[in-house]
Amino acid sequence: MVKVKRQCDVRRREFFVVSEMHGKVLDVRGGKRDPGANVIVYSKHTPPSKNQLWYLDQQGYIRSSLNDFALDASKTRHTQFFKPWLQV
Repeated sequence: MVKVKRQCDVRRREFFVVSEMHGKVLDVRGGKRDPGANVIVYSKHTPPSKNQLWYLDQQGYIRSSLNDFALDASKTRHTQFFKPWLQV
């Protein structure tokens, strides 16, 4: 009898984060790979680019396919809105 080892091919599923309001997607501004890079909403690129693709890691964090940093947000003192950015 021959035993065959099954290889586990776990591919992360990348996706766009799309606004229901206007159809734009989250985008790492300028494709910057540095921690603290700004995240904006922008028209979807065709073909897809890594700075607009995201995935869920094993802990449930949304991470950028560009650099694997997690999406985070902070509230600035000048606005009531949250400013998203990337964190290691």
